[in-house]
Amino acid sequence: MENYITKILGLETPSFDTIRRFAIQEIASFSEAKKKDLFDRLDRGLALLDDHLTLCQYMNSFGKMHKAKLQDAFKELPSELFDQKFDVIDWGCGQGMGSINLFDHILKRGKSLNVRKVTLIEPSSKALERARLHTSVYLNKEVELVTINKFFESISKEEIKGYPDIPVIHIFSNILDVAQIDLKYLSRLIDSTVLSDNFLVCVGPLNPGNQRIDAFMSYFDKKLIDLIFEKEDPYFYEKWTFKCKLYKLEVNEIGHLIPIEYFPPVQFQAGYVLDIVRDQVKDSYLAEQLKFISHFEVAAPFDLGASVYEDIHPILAVLNNIITRGVPTKPSILVEEVFSKCFGLTDRSIRLGGISFPSKPNVSLKGVEKIVRFERVNLEHLSEYELVLAQLILSPLAIGRFHKILIEALITGHISLKSKVWNLLIEEADVPFAALAIEDFKQLFTNLTELTFEYDGLKLPEINLTIIGNDLFKDSGLHLGHPVHETLPKDKSSVGFDLVFTLSMLKAVDEKIEGFSSFKAKNNCYFNTRNIQNYRSKRQIYTSSLIKYKNLVKKDTRGNYQEIEENVTKLTYFLQLLFRKESFRPGQLPILDRALQNLPVIGLLPTGGGKSLTYQIPVLMQPGIALIVDPLKSLMKDQYDGLLAAGIDSCTYINSSLTTEEKKKREDELESSQLQFVFLSPERLSILSFRKRLYHMHSYNVYFSYGVIDEVHCVSEWGHDFRFSYLHLGRNLYNYVRAKEGPISLFGLTATASFDVLADVERELSGNGAFDLDPDTIVRYENTNRLELQYKIEKVRVEFKDDEYYDRNKKMPAFLPRAKNITDKWTPFKFKAAFLRDYVGEIPFHLNYLQEPGALAKIFDRYEQRQEASSLSPSEINVYVPADFYSERDTYEHAGIIFCPHASKTDLSVEKNAENLRNDISPDIGSFTGQDDDDSSIENLEKFRDNQLPIMVATKAFGMGIDKPNVRFTVNMNYSSSLEAFVQEAGRSGRDKRTALSVILVSDYRLARINPNYSDQSFPLGIIKNKWFYEEDLDQILNYYNLRIPSAYITIATPSNDVVKLHCTKDNRMFAFSECSTECSEFKKCNLRKVSPESKGWKTELELVQEIKAQGLSIGKRNFQYLNPDYDTVMYFFGNSFKGDIEEKRSMFELLSQIRVAVETSEDQKEVSFFQGFLTPLLKAIVGERLIVYVPYTEENKTDLSKSIYRMCCIELIEDFTQDYAKNQYRIEVVRKEEGGYFEGLERFLQRYYTPDRAKLEIQRAINFPLNKEAESKIAEEIFKCLGFLTEFVYDKISEKRKRAIDDMRNFCMEGLQEDKDWTDLNEDLKDFLFYYFNSKFAKTDYVTDQGEPFSLMVDTEEGKYSHESILFKFLRVIEDDVVGIGTPLDNVKHLYGAVRLISRSLTDENPTLALLEAFCLAYLQVKENENLKNQLVNRYAAGMIEFYERIEIESEFWDLFQVYNERISPYLDEEQLETLIEETSFLIHANQLKKITTNYLA
Repeated sequence: MENYITKILGLETPSFDTIRRFAIQEIASFSEAKKKDLFDRLDRGLALLDDHLTLCQYMNSFGKMHKAKLQDAFKELPSELFDQKFDVIDWGCGQGMGSINLFDHILKRGKSLNVRKVTLIEPSSKALERARLHTSVYLNKEVELVTINKFFESISKEEIKGYPDIPVIHIFSNILDVAQIDLKYLSRLIDSTVLSDNFLVCVGPLNPGNQRIDAFMSYFDKKLIDLIFEKEDPYFYEKWTFKCKLYKLEVNEIGHLIPIEYFPPVQFQAGYVLDIVRDQVKDSYLAEQLKFISHFEVAAPFDLGASVYEDIHPILAVLNNIITRGVPTKPSILVEEVFSKCFGLTDRSIRLGGISFPSKPNVSLKGVEKIVRFERVNLEHLSEYELVLAQLILSPLAIGRFHKILIEALITGHISLKSKVWNLLIEEADVPFAALAIEDFKQLFTNLTELTFEYDGLKLPEINLTIIGNDLFKDSGLHLGHPVHETLPKDKSSVGFDLVFTLSMLKAVDEKIEGFSSFKAKNNCYFNTRNIQNYRSKRQIYTSSLIKYKNLVKKDTRGNYQEIEENVTKLTYFLQLLFRKESFRPGQLPILDRALQNLPVIGLLPTGGGKSLTYQIPVLMQPGIALIVDPLKSLMKDQYDGLLAAGIDSCTYINSSLTTEEKKKREDELESSQLQFVFLSPERLSILSFRKRLYHMHSYNVYFSYGVIDEVHCVSEWGHDFRFSYLHLGRNLYNYVRAKEGPISLFGLTATASFDVLADVERELSGNGAFDLDPDTIVRYENTNRLELQYKIEKVRVEFKDDEYYDRNKKMPAFLPRAKNITDKWTPFKFKAAFLRDYVGEIPFHLNYLQEPGALAKIFDRYEQRQEASSLSPSEINVYVPADFYSERDTYEHAGIIFCPHASKTDLSVEKNAENLRNDISPDIGSFTGQDDDDSSIENLEKFRDNQLPIMVATKAFGMGIDKPNVRFTVNMNYSSSLEAFVQEAGRSGRDKRTALSVILVSDYRLARINPNYSDQSFPLGIIKNKWFYEEDLDQILNYYNLRIPSAYITIATPSNDVVKLHCTKDNRMFAFSECSTECSEFKKCNLRKVSPESKGWKTELELVQEIKAQGLSIGKRNFQYLNPDYDTVMYFFGNSFKGDIEEKRSMFELLSQIRVAVETSEDQKEVSFFQGFLTPLLKAIVGERLIVYVPYTEENKTDLSKSIYRMCCIELIEDFTQDYAKNQYRIEVVRKEEGGYFEGLERFLQRYYTPDRAKLEIQRAINFPLNKEAESKIAEEIFKCLGFLTEFVYDKISEKRKRAIDDMRNFCMEGLQEDKDWTDLNEDLKDFLFYYFNSKFAKTDYVTDQGEPFSLMVDTEEGKYSHESILFKFLRVIEDDVVGIGTPLDNVKHLYGAVRLISRSLTDENPTLALLEAFCLAYLQVKENENLKNQLVNRYAAGMIEFYERIEIESEFWDLFQVYNERISPYLDEEQLETLIEETSFLIHANQLKKITTNYLA
């Protein structure tokens, strides 16, 4: 320390930087552990520092922050201030950082230090000594240097009194946010010493939970002080939060304070509105007035506004957020029932599972305006009816106010939960509320705490309530029989109340607030509330540590979920409180169970199954903010509106429909903890500035709870196709959206995801730098089919134009049919558009036909066979739809949606079909495209939802999340790209659980051609060969000429047996006539021009693929044109997403070596150099160096570039990226690794798909991957090999799986086109198809592998009834290449696990094959630390082995099975775990055998 003092005193030109450097040198030699210990002792900068080393550590840790903030503030002080003598008072000066930074600022401006006196105030003597040392080296002997070693409240005005005409600079640097400082005393102290201009420099952190700088200034009259400067910056210097206010106090005779006896009132928000009142004022200005009176002023005999909300008890935070979730919001069921019983004006109603309390028939509230506006309402002049009305309107608002104040009293410590008894005095100046408010709060508090693990023992004290009430309401039933007094009873006059609460709903804040001394309140716990005059504060969401709740369900031995009734009952209370739903729907509780325990969950529920509720309840029951990622603006708006309808307005959305100013405002609200639900797109998390905002929120105590990915299947389905930000979503949420401790909980939801899609979703959201997901993460509700939803595939006969090139010499008789032009893919669309016009009128007939007794019986019988008995009866799903449901009227009872693949231009487009239907059916036809330039989409969405439109014609953007109960049908003009997408779209209908119909229009044709390889060229074969005819037309021609052509030479083309040919997207005419030349910009890099002429005609897809491979070419599916217009439409989008491995490799090469990019070479100075691609600067960088690269993009290459960036992220060449939509550029972070580093990154990526051992084998393939030319270095070679291997892997696995999804969708349609079955039977077959698709491929009865081997666990086990070791070992092969096919072993195991669970669910007897297959799946999937799964693995292994031992007659055969099975499972278990399994199970087997022997012997 002596050395440090010597260095400081030896400074000739002192500066803060030099002083800080000396301090750092004092601890530079310490170990990291020692430095960490010193840092921990600082207590985030709040500790009183009492020794040399901690003072040095503080300088090291926080010195730069203080300097940056202070220098930013000091530059706003008027320059002329320093041209005269001035004083400095450094409050809570610490080591004098405020003063010395002020001196540095003055000296840097070339001015002299004209300081007359410096007063240093600091309660730590050691810090004060250090401050005196630091400041003294700046000052000459003439300057008075005063130190005051006291807390602020002990300082007298004489100690800091100034002099006339000497300005004073008061420095408050990170000190006003300390909760222990009495701001009222401090403001009076300063104001009492103003003898000249005083400047208050207030600097601190930006923290929504700490508004003490504002609270300090609220004691001053704004009219009597000058605001010089204010600033709030959530990421100041990209490191800190910053709040600054500079005020000037000019000398005057009256002072600068607001003349208040106690403390400034604080404005809060809370209030409840009964259903009957809400219904009455809905859509009127009175609704806004109710919102206004849900804000209220609170005065207390302590500084409530200066309270610090940095470490709020999680239970209190949740209670606050529930109470203030809407301003106003809906009351509890208890409150509604009490009002219904007291006044008899409402009935409890349950409709579609929702609870409401509408007014009774013929009851209408009159005179609401008079009460709501209450401009000096005199209770004495109100009629008896108006007194009832006042209670209906104002009492629920008063209950909300009391609840909020009780929470504030608990948070600020003025009342304690540790007390045994609370004596409460509540003064009801007008309407009654106290007794009901207490009972309501008890229910809320008890249900919440008893549902938690940690806070189960937290109880409300016994409450003794004393009510002083208004005589007009003394007989009100709202008192719940509790005595009401006009004045305080004598026996209570000496009682010290734990809380005194005075409330008047009919007095404004400008009216005099009575003194607080009328009653005796312990700990100053007295609150007096009034109404506001104007808004001056906003509702705060309180955030804290996440709460772990008790289990809601448990699994039985067969994997079925069993409800834990006690806990479910408590959660049902919140379901009814928050969303007014009577009970949970099937499948919701298992999802909620994981979410409320803060475990990651990916939940699958059928459409209409209440997915949104499964995240909305947990969000409200956790003290944190949730980000909800939605794929579409319409979905954000729909869910936002849904929350508003539930009385929850602590929500918003941020998307491109908003102006720049609106987006900034909403981001500010998020940042300042004013919102609990924020809806946004995955792309917003790729915006650098937004991510920084999210990350820095943790610094000022604003925490998140959940990252919700709604429609989580989009991670797989859209992420790999065109929205690559989805593939980075897991990492972005994990790294930037932070809970108070540890990561947030990941929450994914979907209605439609097969095992393959869910496996892909899980893969993309977990892994390196993202969430750790265990095998129980995915929670499926297996009953994916909905009883009420029916399916129909409709054929639309397609007519083709004549082929104008056919028989141009007219040698064929004119009466014979002509060949058809099948290359015109647009013509067939016209037939669908025409078909739709008539078909809309037929839909009511089909719906009503389904509800005839025979059809209904079939629906219910098959549903029970397939899934389980329905809780509904046939009459409950019946609904009559009139033939003229679409006829023009004010309100439409029934509705339908037409889904189109295109927005405009084609006959399958929204634009064309909406116009057709408006002209032919009804003018009230809405349209929705969801595009940014479609201003009418959102307006139409709202009209449709409000029953003002009977039909909506829309793109698939309308197919997710639209929750409208009375949609009776959907029609898909073209089949979807996957069954997942189709079920989403179909699921928009029947959400009221009434019969609904989903229709797909399928083009129908049957064409025939004599193949060109038929050798006979005689007439007329030379003319008709290789021409397409309707099959019957070709038969007619052949019969006319008496020709017999072998069937092997005739190709039949139908929707299910399609043909394909090559197509050039650049210039197809040039390609078709073999005229490709360098005039085409793609000529040099084009493979299409190299195909042989024989490969250019129509062929089966298999034939064409084989021919291309034989020619050694690689051509992507985007160059395939399909005859089937339906299939071709879907494949068009597929081709744009997967352009081929050659195209992708070229795009990556351009990013590496050709595109002109800017590279930051100095992080501090932002120096930029330009290169052709980033590979060159990367190769020049040293190992471990990180480069920031800016890559420009255009609309044309944006998708290809983003895909290349994602591929490079997979091998960890690019570590992170963001997108600047304003500048049209990507910002990527590239890391130079040592040799082998990128192979390691690729290996980590492959481990998402393979076991570690298999991934190592694949890496060997990557190391040996052939390159077209030699790379410029070993590292460049490694990068190119990794990317080349990865691209081929993607096309082998991912693109082919996407193609298979399209084929599955087509197969589904073909299933519904069988002509030998009745429609009602086909309807059930289609449901079977969906059911088994979404549950497991191995559960399908007709599943075969790519090699043609039947592989149905359902068939082999006879639906679980049959077990044999041959089946066991057959299905253990699911990880072998011949069974895996284009999938992955991991995906196959998940399919097997799903099939085992599905089949086991219905069994009443043990099946050892299924038991051991389940154990194998769990071992392969790695149970990690999941105790449930660990136990499940052990139990299933033991059960399977014991049962097999019992069944196998020859004991040696069992032990052979035992040995072989253990060998198969051993790679996936550690040695100790396997040994334990073997030993314990062997012991059980021998013990059972011994027991049998003993029993037989005794018998």
